[in-house]
Amino acid sequence: MLMQNVTFYLRHSRVQKDGKMPIYVRIRLGKEKIEQTIGYTINPKNWNSINECVLKCQEADLINSVIRS
Repeated sequence: MLMQNVTFYLRHSRVQKDGKMPIYVRIRLGKEKIEQTIGYTINPKNWNSINECVLKCQEADLINSVIRS
């Protein structure tokens, strides 16, 4: 049986001029790995890496709904 793992994280190597970082998703299926941006950037102080969600910001509800779906 293949092991599946989905992780959301900020890509620190892609910091924008305004200090925001893109949110990426990493999908592992067995030995295969895919990493892709989800199309949103946020200030890193608004990111909860433990719960993999956005904290207080205007787009928090929208981004978190994308992450949960």
